[in-house]
Amino acid sequence: SAAIAADRPEAAHINVRTGIATGPVPLHPGAVRWFREQKA
Repeated sequence: SAAIAADRPEAAHINVRTGIATGPVPLHPGAVRWFREQKA
């Protein structure tokens, strides 16, 4: 999101279509929900 990228510029490079695939590192449940909502 733009709000996150304003604070953390590297966040602008997150691809919402593939960002949910974090490999062996589990995502916070809120992050999973956010990524799934972005796929609309």
